[in-house]
Amino acid sequence: MWRRLAIVLAVLGSIHLYIWWRFVAAPELPAPWSVLATLAIALAAPCLPLAMFVVRRMSRARAKPLLWLAYVWFGCALYLFLAAALSQLACALAGVSPRTTALAGVAAALATVAYGLVQARRGPIVRRVRVPL
Repeated sequence: MWRRLAIVLAVLGSIHLYIWWRFVAAPELPAPWSVLATLAIALAAPCLPLAMFVVRRMSRARAKPLLWLAYVWFGCALYLFLAAALSQLACALAGVSPRTTALAGVAAALATVAYGLVQARRGPIVRRVRVPL
């Protein structure tokens, strides 16, 4: 079990490091923004693994907000990871500046997460369909 946990933590840590590298270090953000972004990524990185251990001892009602936060960040991190990979590709192939691709990538990831949260809040759309047999 410890080996699997170490692998999962290494993968999650590497993803967060890559997100930091593409969106904070590569575009050379100014001092207050780079420090805030670094702190946000460093504090959010262990959110999902910690939530998985902490909620085991909580009731479902108490664990719900913590799990919501962990899963939203995990989804946001996945979209930021995809945006980081695409921004690196754009920098390499099209010669676009890292700052421009970083801003576009973060905006696209946050817009996607916001759209997903709105759609999840609305609930599923149920359609009744008659199926002839």
